[in-house]
Amino acid sequence: MGGMGTILLVEDEALIAVAAAEALRDLGFEVEEAASAAAALDFAKGNTAKLSAAIIDLNLPDGKGDALAKELRTLKPSLPIVIATGESGKTLAGDLQKGAPTTLLSKPYDSDGLRKSLVTVGLG
Repeated sequence: MGGMGTILLVEDEALIAVAAAEALRDLGFEVEEAASAAAALDFAKGNTAKLSAAIIDLNLPDGKGDALAKELRTLKPSLPIVIATGESGKTLAGDLQKGAPTTLLSKPYDSDGLRKSLVTVGLG
């Protein structure tokens, strides 16, 4: 396991997923990758205890990232979540702002933006 914990990275764009996973590993995290909401939920259901945070693309092929975030929070209410989006002016739904830390990360992002978003939700 990575020294900083395990991040569930939910991103359907392969190039972004590869770059983000590499940046997260460089920061000391173990990374579990999922390309869809369904795959992310399948992993999370059996591994909730080991998750330190989730980074979720807002627009996934099988649903919206904010809906996935809510489902993950039913499994682990304390899970910090970063929502990655290319939509300008996007804000977090009110219920995602309650409880565990949640933040938005604007796409395109670099490793420094990724690191700062993790610091914002209490990691790193």
